[in-house]
Amino acid sequence: MNNEEDGQLTSRYSYQDFLELLSTYEGELQARDVIIDCLLKKQQLTSTPNLPSNSTPNALESLVRDSTYIDSSSLQSVNRCCSSCSNNLLSTAKFLLSQREADIKIEKCLNLLTQRHSKYMEELAEKHKHILGIAKGEDGYIKELEVERNQLFEQLKNRQDDLTELEEEKTKIEQKYLEEREREKLLVLFLLEERGKLLQEIGELKVVNKASTVSAPSESSCTTSSNDSNLKLLYANLEEENKQLHKSLRHVHSEKSILQKRLDFLLRDLQQNEFQRQFHFLQ
Repeated sequence: MNNEEDGQLTSRYSYQDFLELLSTYEGELQARDVIIDCLLKKQQLTSTPNLPSNSTPNALESLVRDSTYIDSSSLQSVNRCCSSCSNNLLSTAKFLLSQREADIKIEKCLNLLTQRHSKYMEELAEKHKHILGIAKGEDGYIKELEVERNQLFEQLKNRQDDLTELEEEKTKIEQKYLEEREREKLLVLFLLEERGKLLQEIGELKVVNKASTVSAPSESSCTTSSNDSNLKLLYANLEEENKQLHKSLRHVHSEKSILQKRLDFLLRDLQQNEFQRQFHFLQ
C-alpha cells in the first residue's frame, strides 16, 4: 500500500518540480529561522523587567513605584504581546511539524527518484548493449550476404558463359540443318534428273523397237530380246536408284528429326536458363 502511494506521489511530480520544491523548502527554512530569532528576541524583551534606574532595596517603595509605573493600558499591552507570542509559537510549532512531514515525504520521493533514475540508467545501459550486439550481428549478417552475393554473381557469370556456348551450338546446329536441307534438295533434284533421263532413254528404246519391228520383221526377235534385256536392265537400274533415293530420303528425314529434337532441347534449355537467370536477378 505504501509503495502504491509512493508511486502515485512520484508519478504526479517531475524532477523539475522536486527541484523547485527543494528550493522553496530551503527558503522556508531560512524564513523559519528568521521568525524564530525574532520571536526569541521579542520574548526576551517582554520577559525582561524594564526597571527604572533608581531602584531601591525597600520592597514597599518598589511596590509603590511599580504601581505608579504600571497602569491598565501597559498591562493590557503586555498581555496582548504574550498571547501573540504564544500564538506565534504554536503556529511555528505547527509549521515545523508540517515542514518535518514535508521533509519525510521529500526524502521518500527523492529515494524513489534515485531508484527510478538508477533503474532507467540500467535499462539504458542494457538497451545500448543490445544495440551494440545487434550492430555486431548485422555486421556478420552483412558479411554473409556479401559472400552469398559473390557466389550468386559467380553463378550468374557461369550461366552467362553456358548461355553463350548454347547459343553458339544452336547457331552451328541451325547452319548444319540448313546445309543438310540444301544437300537434300540437291540430291532430290539430281535423282529426279536421272529418273527423267532414264525415262527418256526408255522412250527412245521403245521408239527404236517399234521402228525395227516395222522395217525388219526377221530381225525383230533378236532386237526384241536385246531391247527386252536393255529395258530390264534400265528398269533394274531405275528401281535401284529409286531404292537409293528412298533410302537417302529416309536417312535425311531421320537426320532432320534428330537435328530438330536437338534444336528443341537446346531451345528449351536456353529458355530454362534464361528464366532461372531472371529469377535470381529478381531475388
